[in-house]
Amino acid sequence: MNRLIGIKIKELRKEQNYSQEEVADMLNISQATYSRIENGSTSAWINYIDRLSDLYKIAIDDFLKLDKIIPQNQSEEDGLMNRLIEQYETRLKEKDILIRDLNYRIDKLINKIN
Repeated sequence: MNRLIGIKIKELRKEQNYSQEEVADMLNISQATYSRIENGSTSAWINYIDRLSDLYKIAIDDFLKLDKIIPQNQSEEDGLMNRLIEQYETRLKEKDILIRDLNYRIDKLINKIN
């Protein structure tokens, strides 16, 4: 949750063309603390939610909606997932080929016996 909120906070900051330092100053916190909020390594954002929602002019409820947040490394995760799916599909095709080959060999042996 902290990571997703951090992503949203970062997106809102960038939309307003603020630097981390500027927002940190507006919140009366250090830039390092603000950076940890954006990186999701702390839940300190909860202490500043009122001021953040005022700063970005959005309701707290809207601030907490995470449905439109896409993790920054989503494309990396998608790429990895797609490669895994491709490998799985390749293995399934190989398995089907092996099964057909084994069935062919079994039929051939049965015909020799008969």
